[in-house]
Amino acid sequence: MSNEIVEVSDIMSDMWRNLDVGVSYKRALRAKARASEIVEENGAKQYTLLWRYAAELKKHSKGNTAEISVQRIAPTIKPRFGSFYFSFDGCKKGFMASCRPFIGLEGCNLKTKFGGHLLIAAGRDANDQYYPLAFAVVENETQESWRWFVTLLLEDIGADRRLVFISDQQQGLIPAFEDMSDRVEHRLCLRSLYDNFKKRFKGGEVIRDLIMGAAKATYQQEWEKKMNELKSLDKKAWEWLSAHDPKLWCKHAFSFYAKCDVVMNRICEAFDATMLVATDKPIVTMCEWIRKYIMNRIASIKYELRLGSWNNRIMPMPMKRLNREIALSAGWLPIWSDDDKCEVEKIGGGNSFVVDLANRTCSCNFWELVGIPCRHVVAAMTRRSQTPQDYVDYYYSRDAYEKCYSFSVTPINGEEMWPRVKHEEMLPPSCNIGPERPKKRKKVSRRVPDEVRAAEEERQDLPRQSSSS
Repeated sequence: MSNEIVEVSDIMSDMWRNLDVGVSYKRALRAKARASEIVEENGAKQYTLLWRYAAELKKHSKGNTAEISVQRIAPTIKPRFGSFYFSFDGCKKGFMASCRPFIGLEGCNLKTKFGGHLLIAAGRDANDQYYPLAFAVVENETQESWRWFVTLLLEDIGADRRLVFISDQQQGLIPAFEDMSDRVEHRLCLRSLYDNFKKRFKGGEVIRDLIMGAAKATYQQEWEKKMNELKSLDKKAWEWLSAHDPKLWCKHAFSFYAKCDVVMNRICEAFDATMLVATDKPIVTMCEWIRKYIMNRIASIKYELRLGSWNNRIMPMPMKRLNREIALSAGWLPIWSDDDKCEVEKIGGGNSFVVDLANRTCSCNFWELVGIPCRHVVAAMTRRSQTPQDYVDYYYSRDAYEKCYSFSVTPINGEEMWPRVKHEEMLPPSCNIGPERPKKRKKVSRRVPDEVRAAEEERQDLPRQSSSS
């Protein structure tokens, strides 16, 4: 629990409830102040302890990465903490073994005296759940700090591998990706884009649904239809949205190789919410909390796999998505051209799409984009008595899930057994916590006290009124 949210009354009640001891308000207040001093002193010492912590991580696994950067104003002045990047060998191997080349990026504020930000990179496993990948503690979210983080991440998982990143519009992140445009593909979180849209233009359900519809359209004609509807409602809003490259936020413009059509950064945000428990801890304590959490999570998933709780070829979350397409396929009718190609039209009139089972394509682009057969493909397969599950991409299989979690995060020793390293004492970062929210001024009651009113009545020789009237 963060020291800032512990009230003095909580300390008093805990002492009475747990120890059957009553303490005065002043004593509890002094205890809270002393505890705060101890935490802050320990937090400052842990920055120097980072050198030994990084050495311990590398000692137990050569694949673990722990990089520290410092700032030195002058040769005679002690170095000051700049940033700390760390990732675990088991996570990197699991990602490269069977995860889609898709990574979400997120940043959150640290709630200690020294401030700072925790940068997070998370992939998606075969069950469409978050897969922790790498972390960094930095002073500020800037173009340089994000470039440093992403560069180290690419070195860890292979700089020559094509990757897709999704993020909110964090400060400095977009320019950093513009410098790496030849190496990675970048997408913007649609919710973040829409929040910026609402700051400039009025929202409303109609406009929101049109923007969502345009973003989720898997083929260009549907995207153009939604954008034209938006243009007829609000031309300036359409111009603002059109200025953003469709490759950043529209499914029809996404590349197919990542097998992921995600337009929201929810997976990384979910992991970010888990990390909030640790953001008020000193730096080494926080890093250890993260390491132990990931180590235990992977071990728990391995245990569940051994129990055989799920024996289907496809994992539950992608299977749920496939079942939705199977249910919607009832409204489509295939007309065959040859053994593998057909035209699938909507029953009762409407649009039609070309399906090629041999090449695993549909002109709606859903199959290539996601790796799961769309409703048009399912309709064609049903007429041929084929099983849609057999055509789901390997990325969603139980085998891929097992392979992803076949690696582990290595345990390490306690602090007293960490290696002794020859490094100067590291100063903590400068305190960057901004001013607190101003306290609300309490309203002063205008009620006249009963004693004053009674005296006034007696002086004026008026009949006495009860205080309850």
